[in-house]
Amino acid sequence: MPEDRRSFIQDAMEELLGLRPPSWVMVPQIAETVLHLADTGHVILVGRGANFITARMPNVFHVRLIASLPKRIKRVQKLNGLTPEEAIKFVKDEDRSRNRYAKEHFHRSVDDAFSYHLVLNTDRIPYSDAAQLIKDGARRCFGWSGDKQ
Repeated sequence: MPEDRRSFIQDAMEELLGLRPPSWVMVPQIAETVLHLADTGHVILVGRGANFITARMPNVFHVRLIASLPKRIKRVQKLNGLTPEEAIKFVKDEDRSRNRYAKEHFHRSVDDAFSYHLVLNTDRIPYSDAAQLIKDGARRCFGWSGDKQ
């Protein structure tokens, strides 16, 4: 299911053709699945408003990775083998889709730093260091100690 919104007519047509259930059916099912996975534990959930769905759960550590538009475009271009123009369009379309999904279904903004325990700028922090910071942050948040947890 794309994160971007679909019109009511598009939803209805896709349902009639048996292509997929309408978003008003899918979004609650996604939320239920996210809650079940988070409750089970030991998972990393990305997208679909997982940070908003699990916002009140005490066993969840919310992280947002950010980067400047030029760095993100370069990364997407390299990972997906896109031209600069295609990468720009891809990144901007994805940003717009994520923001619409969050606003439409959760009445929140993905850019709200208060929705996360930790926000890391990957322009300034290498991925390996970001992973260590996330690990350390989660340990501190939940009072864990030692390497076995």
